[in-house]
Amino acid sequence: MLTTDFDVKLKLIILAVVGLVVLTGILGYVYHLDHRFNRRLLGILAVMIVLVFVLISLLMIHQ
Repeated sequence: MLTTDFDVKLKLIILAVVGLVVLTGILGYVYHLDHRFNRRLLGILAVMIVLVFVLISLLMIHQ
């Protein structure tokens, strides 16, 4: 049971990190297209902030 819980948390941490990398790439691409602040950037930033909080909580639980 304990190793299964560890594996699930580790997979969630990896998934959150990959999600942040992908969102960073999308953010750079959208900014490169427009070079000004718009609603799409705000939505991507909001999702990234939520994902960072999820990642921090997963890392704190993982310890």
